[in-house]
Amino acid sequence: MAGDQNNEKWSAGSLIIISGSLTPAEISNALVTQPTQAFERGSSLSPGNPQSGTRDAHVWILESGLDSSEPLEAHVTRLIEFLEAKQDKLKELVPSCQVQIF
Repeated sequence: MAGDQNNEKWSAGSLIIISGSLTPAEISNALVTQPTQAFERGSSLSPGNPQSGTRDAHVWILESGLDSSEPLEAHVTRLIEFLEAKQDKLKELVPSCQVQIF
């Protein structure tokens, strides 16, 4: 049936680091990793909409890099492996950042 195409399973995973003080560039330098996406504090929430609000913190996002057909566990495992490899650097960032897996 045509409706079955919309029932395909997919998954994704991202590591998100949010900071009121450290810029995305500073986070990238600390982790020696470029983010998939980054947003500066004060930037527009929706650049195409001048009425949108602005970000109240810097945001650094690293996607798992896996295909969306991979199971969620694979995305989470990839991100945890990254966190484990960067554990010492992350400890330095944690006092001024929020770290989330989404």
